[in-house]
Amino acid sequence: MTTGQNVTALQIPLPGAGVPAVKTDHYAARRNRSSDVSRIFPELPEYLTADEAHRILSVIRRPRDICLFNLLWQSGLRITEALNMRLADLKDGAYMVRRKGGRRGAAVIPADVLLACQGYAIEYQIPYDGRLFPITRQQAWRLLNQYAAAAGIRRRIHPHLFRHGYAVNVLRQTGNLPVIQDQLGHRSIETTRQYIRILMPDVREALKAVTF
Repeated sequence: MTTGQNVTALQIPLPGAGVPAVKTDHYAARRNRSSDVSRIFPELPEYLTADEAHRILSVIRRPRDICLFNLLWQSGLRITEALNMRLADLKDGAYMVRRKGGRRGAAVIPADVLLACQGYAIEYQIPYDGRLFPITRQQAWRLLNQYAAAAGIRRRIHPHLFRHGYAVNVLRQTGNLPVIQDQLGHRSIETTRQYIRILMPDVREALKAVTF
């Protein structure tokens, strides 16, 4: 550069000069971090323990409700799926169920539950193409809470806890995630993996006995 050269074109603006100040929302950043963490470590689902399920089932006397809640506990069906069941949908020990989003699937029904449902349908003359449990989701919810209270269970109970309890129970006894995925109708195995985290204390205990 020669002496006396016009240097105005070479002037470098200071950092931030002429640039509007950007306000930092620290609370929003914290919320975003919290959201990221919750996606990585989602809250564990509540579930019915085997003891709670058996206590509830032991106080039920109405045949319809015995069949319905045993079905939920031993099949992992959603309450809407169970309430839509018809004899016409039962084939070779499985319920040909319409899943969320209209997908079709087959849910295996234990033989004793299947026989109980068929016996109930015959005794109460339920039409072959009629719903086995002609009640609403809200009615099922209220009935379940009444039975839970009668069984001495004080926490909040709803039908979906049977579904989670089923998955935990099967996983604890078999360790077979693909079977649970298929039975519950999950599109992705990642949805089914949430139940592994519930059983992590059991896994840690089991690993203590491993030798190398």
